[in-house]
Amino acid sequence: MNIPIARLFVLVVVLFAILIAFTSRWTVFEADALRDNELNRRDELQALQIRRGRIRAGDGALLARSVKEGSFYSRRYPDDARLFSHALGYSYARLGQAGIERSRNDELTGKEDDLTTVVDQLLGRRDEGHNLQTTLDPDGQRTALQQLGGRKGAVVALDPRSGAVRVMASTPGYDPNELRDPGRFSALNRDEDAPLLNRATQATYPPGSTMKVVTAMAAIDSGRFSPGSTVDGSTGQRFSGVPLSNFGGQDFGPVDLTLALTKSVNTAWANVAKTLGASTIQRYMDRLGFGADPPMDYPDA
Repeated sequence: MNIPIARLFVLVVVLFAILIAFTSRWTVFEADALRDNELNRRDELQALQIRRGRIRAGDGALLARSVKEGSFYSRRYPDDARLFSHALGYSYARLGQAGIERSRNDELTGKEDDLTTVVDQLLGRRDEGHNLQTTLDPDGQRTALQQLGGRKGAVVALDPRSGAVRVMASTPGYDPNELRDPGRFSALNRDEDAPLLNRATQATYPPGSTMKVVTAMAAIDSGRFSPGSTVDGSTGQRFSGVPLSNFGGQDFGPVDLTLALTKSVNTAWANVAKTLGASTIQRYMDRLGFGADPPMDYPDA
């Protein structure tokens, strides 16, 4: 073979191999990074061509739907959606998603797996998301928001039999429809009251009297105490050098565990916890799932 031709052949083979390597790198190994790059708007444009599924409350009330405007779809939220602004969240091309709109984005956009997507494209099927039925209760949500009275805070109510989330209220709130205005979203982000923050899932609060139930379970299950065991419920005691009083300064004196739990006596349960020791309390906290994600279906953001 002519030497120049052989060299040219080798060069072409090498260049072709480099082309294959870089193509494989971009389409296979770095595909996720390219797709998630904030400069890549391809997924956003594709999402706008999909009719997202509807979202309904537990009683069937419509909370979110998509309407077509020209070649693209946009999200619309009825008046009742403001009740569930944090749990429901929002979905807009410029802003992305939050709440249920984010945690259930794959279902709402009809995204199954890559093979299903390819088959749908070959068959010419229209991209359409799946509808979503939640367990949220509008009446319960209204009651929770009324009781919060505009104060910063959150209320969550669960069905103890199934674990279904009936209420997830957070104040202050916002109207998801208003977020179509870029200026409104920026204003809410700058608001010192943080109305976009879901205080039910994104804020942190001390467990408070919840720990009395944990302590009671540890006390009785460990065999160290019984419901009739008596402890000191006097107010104004010191624990680890820190003074502790009962609510309203009530002084119960000697009190059994049943009454101590009924009246939520701070000092009585502090004495029980001190007797049990930190390691025992921690062991029961671990068994009850403290520090772990609860096995529930709810928006984490």
